[in-house]
Amino acid sequence: MTIVFLVQTNYPQGWKAEITDSGEGGWLKNVSPTSSTTNPEDEEKENLSFEVEENPDSDSREGIITISCGNQLSLDVKITQTTEEPVSLKIQVKDKNGEYIDLDDNKLLFHSGNHTNPITPRELKVTWTPASENLVVDFDRSFDWWGEANDIQTIYENGTADLTIVPARLINRPADTWCPVEEKEITIQVGGDASTRKTISVERRHYEVYIERDERYHLDGNEHYIKLYSNTTWIARFDTTTMSQELRDCIKIIGKNPPEGGDNVGDATNLDEAGEEIWFLLKTPTTGSINEEVIINVTYDELDDKVDKKYVFRAYYEDKKDDFIAGGDANCYALKPDGKKNTDTGKPGKPLRTIRTANKSRG
Repeated sequence: MTIVFLVQTNYPQGWKAEITDSGEGGWLKNVSPTSSTTNPEDEEKENLSFEVEENPDSDSREGIITISCGNQLSLDVKITQTTEEPVSLKIQVKDKNGEYIDLDDNKLLFHSGNHTNPITPRELKVTWTPASENLVVDFDRSFDWWGEANDIQTIYENGTADLTIVPARLINRPADTWCPVEEKEITIQVGGDASTRKTISVERRHYEVYIERDERYHLDGNEHYIKLYSNTTWIARFDTTTMSQELRDCIKIIGKNPPEGGDNVGDATNLDEAGEEIWFLLKTPTTGSINEEVIINVTYDELDDKVDKKYVFRAYYEDKKDDFIAGGDANCYALKPDGKKNTDTGKPGKPLRTIRTANKSRG
C-alpha cells in the first residue's frame, strides 16, 4: 500500500527525507522523493510517498521517516500500522438522476415550495467505519422549521444509514416579501469520536418573481414599460406565437437589454429587490383595429429546476378611419317650397317622404 502526505519548507536548500526506522522486517520502505524538487522560495507543498507491507500480526508496529533541512532542523514522522479498522465517515446525496454523489461543501439547499407543490426531499446515504460504532445525529428539532414530514433518528447502527431531509415549507411573511435564506445545522459523528464530526448546513430559500403592469395598453406610438421583481435570475419573453401579425409588427422591445433583430425577447439576470423596468414601444398600426391578449412568459430559477409564470395584458387600437355615421344617426330634412324645414319628413334611417304641393283655384 502506498501512502502520501504533504511537505513544505522555506529553507533555502529545501528538505531531505529518509527512513530512519523501517520497523521489524523492513515493512516501511520506498520513500519518494528523497529530497525537495521545487524552489523553496515558492513555498509550495510537495507530495511525499512511502509504502507499507501488510501487517500479518494482530499487534501494532511503528516506523519512522525523518525529514531534515540542513544539519540542525529535522522532524521525525512516526508511522503506526495497526490491524484495527480505521474510523471514517462518508456522506453522499442523491442527485436528480437518482445517483449518489459526494455532498459538496456539506450543504443542502431547498426552495420553499409553493401552494400546490411541497418541498422536494433530499436523500442522504451515510456510511462509516467501524460499523460496530453508532452514528450519532443531532439537530434542532423545532417543529415550525422541520414540520412533520421529517424523519431523522438520533442513533443509527451497522455502518450505513439513509436520511431523508425535508424542512417545512417557508411561508411568506407580510413584512418580508423575499424571505431571506434561513439555515439550520445537522451534526453527524461516529460514536464519541469528535474528530469525525461533520456539520451539514441546511438552507431553505424562497424564490419568486412577479410583474407589475397595466391591464390595457393603447397602441399609441409611445414607449411603455412593465416592471419585474425577482430575487433570482429570470428571462422574460413576449409570446409572439399567440399574436396576430399586425400586433407583432406593433410591439418592439427597447428595454435595458434590447435584443438584436426583431425577436421581441427581453432578459436580465441577478436583479435586486428594487425591480427592473422592461421598456417596449407600442407602434400605431397602419390600418384596422386591434384588441388582443398579450402574454409575457417569465422563466426563473428555483435551484436545479425552472419555473414558468404567465402574465397577461391587452393591447388595443381603434381605427378611427373605420368610424362612420350611419344613416339612422344623420339629421335629415326636406325643404318646403318656401325653403323652410319640413319637420314631417319621416323617421331617421328611412327614405324621405315625397311631399307634393299644388296651387288650387277657387271656383
